[in-house]
Amino acid sequence: MLSINKIMITGRLTRDPETRYTASGNAVCNFAIAVNRKYRDPRTNDWKEETFFLDVEAWGKIAERCAETLKKGRPVYIEGRLRADTWEREGQKQTRIRAVAERVTAFDVPSRVEDASEEIGPDVEPGFSSNTSATNSAPKASSPGTPQRPPSASSKSAADGLAYDSPAGEGGHPVDDDVPF
Repeated sequence: MLSINKIMITGRLTRDPETRYTASGNAVCNFAIAVNRKYRDPRTNDWKEETFFLDVEAWGKIAERCAETLKKGRPVYIEGRLRADTWEREGQKQTRIRAVAERVTAFDVPSRVEDASEEIGPDVEPGFSSNTSATNSAPKASSPGTPQRPPSASSKSAADGLAYDSPAGEGGHPVDDDVPF
């Protein structure tokens, strides 16, 4: 039977990331996001909002990039998989669902003229991307109705921000999502 475990979600960090290292030196970064959903109540026709909180875990280079770049309140887009952690407390089985990040994109990067060492270029490995603010030097569309190509991990422009994917996305080979039938 086909089994797919894939999550794509956006939200805002509810706390600063916490990073630790395993005994073998592998970085692990933990943070949480809040995801808001607005909907119309069919009985009252009023708009309602609900908030869902999700713990996120990143490993390796993604964890290091998250620790360097993310802060509480920052909006992010996360791709990854869900994992259930289970344990026993006082005889009761406890379960927590968390996302294991395989790709993280941070939005609203402030423009930092004074810190040129933070400039991100094409030599950054794929998996963590940080979209730059509208005040950067990203190319503009030729007219208001012309769509722009979104930033990607394979972009050659430093203005596209930084990108970082899990090892499965490394290698520089494009992914062909076309189904052969």
